[in-house]
Amino acid sequence: MYTTTTDRFSGCALAEPASPPPPTQTLPPRAGSGETALAWPSCNRAGGAAAVLLACAVAIGCTAAADPSTDRWAAIRRADIALVAVGWDAPVRLETSDGNWEDSPFVTADGATLLFAYYPAEDLLADVQSGGPFADDIDIYQSAGPFTRKSLDTRFYFSVDLYSAAGPMIAENGEVFYHSNRSGNTDDVDLYRGRELLPFNVADRNWGNPHYCAARDELWFDESDRDIFVLENAAAGGWAGVPRRAPAPINAAGMDVSDFQPWLNRTCDELYFTSGRLNQGPAIFHSLRTEDGGWSDPELVISSRTGVGEASLTGDGRQLFFVQLFEDAHGNHASDLFVTNRQ
Repeated sequence: MYTTTTDRFSGCALAEPASPPPPTQTLPPRAGSGETALAWPSCNRAGGAAAVLLACAVAIGCTAAADPSTDRWAAIRRADIALVAVGWDAPVRLETSDGNWEDSPFVTADGATLLFAYYPAEDLLADVQSGGPFADDIDIYQSAGPFTRKSLDTRFYFSVDLYSAAGPMIAENGEVFYHSNRSGNTDDVDLYRGRELLPFNVADRNWGNPHYCAARDELWFDESDRDIFVLENAAAGGWAGVPRRAPAPINAAGMDVSDFQPWLNRTCDELYFTSGRLNQGPAIFHSLRTEDGGWSDPELVISSRTGVGEASLTGDGRQLFFVQLFEDAHGNHASDLFVTNRQ
């Protein structure tokens, strides 16, 4: 998932019906970062609004795009068009974006289906930063091309109302990876493969945004939207190894910035990721694996005034899907899904 000013994200998890609500979790600021501690409680079933929203989601099932005539963010989007590198077309907003919070897009290799996290309210950042109340948990939705409508992904670990899920990724062999704050797991954000909690997860480490690259048996992910990590010999080691922090220049050396949300191509030699190294809103960068096993200096691909991230490309590398954040004059935020085509 995506954070901007505080580099923090956590989905809201509804408490188990038969269990007491879990305690509030406080995420500490980084030393010297100027950030403030951020706390968020798990949701519970007492909130009438959440129950109403859930009922509506079940009844509607498939939702259409927002009416542009009533879209108060239209002018802000026109004033903050994302800038792309040479060789890419102007980004196009996907009509499946409906005015609520869309995040964590993943496009299948054939470009036919988009998975993404969906929160049924306008500003997830504000709800997380204030500690709630939350409109509902975060679920995974899917949209088929041309991406004008969406529907809830009914796989239980994507849609169950006891916790949130985000960062979906489907590997070449069909295995599904994602991160979640499932109830009963100390409220950490952990990485999963289908139903399985990956064994290398440890308490008090918030892993997220997984991408498994089978060609090199590497699982890439980030910690709290701060730093990128890689688990080598992931499947061969039973997903039980010790992750290592990705080297510079992937994680910027000597800079107190965030590097996160990795995406790799099929051969694991191209990496797209989000970084705050521009000293403005987060932006999307691209790096190539070098012959000595390192990585080339990252090159800027997409940037905007408020921020972009969560790059996901089709198998042929011709289409790049991403999230763009917007901010109004009052500090409110919105997010939308976009695509840019390679020329």
